[in-house]
Amino acid sequence: MVKIGVIGLGHMGGYHASNASLITTGQLIAVADPHETNWNKIRGATVIKSKDYRDWIDLVDGVIIAVPTAAHYAIAKE
Repeated sequence: MVKIGVIGLGHMGGYHASNASLITTGQLIAVADPHETNWNKIRGATVIKSKDYRDWIDLVDGVIIAVPTAAHYAIAKE
């Protein structure tokens, strides 16, 4: 089972998180967004919700980066 994290829960991030939770060979483990109100888009009680992806990055196999395009490279590089 692939453990998935989503960084950014804006319009597209919320969409990606919903779809990630439907993958039968994967599991949505964690999400990160600086705006706690966006966390309400995630229904899973066991999903880790934080403001900073560094809190859980070592727990996942891969991430979906759904932040503004200008920040993609810095996050992916890290």
